[in-house]
Amino acid sequence: LSQALDLRVGDTLRVNGAGSDHAVELTIAAVAARVPGFGNYFTRNRNNAGGSGVFMHIDTYRELLNDPSLTPPDPNARVLTALYTTTQSGVDESELLSALREYLGQTSELSVSATSEQVLQLRGGLAQGRIFIVLLTGLSMVTAIFGVLAVMYTAVMSRRVEIGMLKAVGASKSALRGIFMGEAMITTLAAGLAGIIAGTLLGYAFEFGQRLQSDRPLILAFDFSTAGFIVALVSVAALFSAALATQPVIRQKAIVILRER
Repeated sequence: LSQALDLRVGDTLRVNGAGSDHAVELTIAAVAARVPGFGNYFTRNRNNAGGSGVFMHIDTYRELLNDPSLTPPDPNARVLTALYTTTQSGVDESELLSALREYLGQTSELSVSATSEQVLQLRGGLAQGRIFIVLLTGLSMVTAIFGVLAVMYTAVMSRRVEIGMLKAVGASKSALRGIFMGEAMITTLAAGLAGIIAGTLLGYAFEFGQRLQSDRPLILAFDFSTAGFIVALVSVAALFSAALATQPVIRQKAIVILRER
């Protein structure tokens, strides 16, 4: 609001109240981009400047809500919609919330909420999102196993001569299987990490655009636990597929493999 209207501390702002020809001139005491505890933001976006929040004295707010042509402002009128408080150290917040809700629920229509509860709810939502992503990855493992299996089986069959020669010079089954498992791991991990990095960058780009419009800070974060679990699932799919693809060939003798080339 300040930048869009080119207002500064000490300038006068004309605010319209209820009724006709009802306006109050207010002096700007401070300008803030965001105030803790308040959900609305004080935007610097010119298109949303009309929706910026404004703090004022409660008597002034009560006067603006009242139409002066009808009745004078009622000093006892209820105009508060929210009350923000903090707890002292050592107070059990859960018991305090329970007591306040029980008391206020019987005497008024006020509701009580706590920042800690909101944080827990947000964390619960994020945890559900992680579980959903992991479940999708687990379901995708079936397709991934068949896909890697087809690729590795084609690679094994096209390198039968190489496998036969390695077995002829004394290469063991575990060594041959390890070669193809390593190739499968490199391929699948490269694809998995590329997907994780691309998704993270895309998410940051979207979130940065949203935060820039609402003038909110962007905190860098990365979910290593979910990414690590996805990498582990992809690795298991690669190892399992490579083991299945190489088994029909490496279990044969070298002379049999070279004859069938």
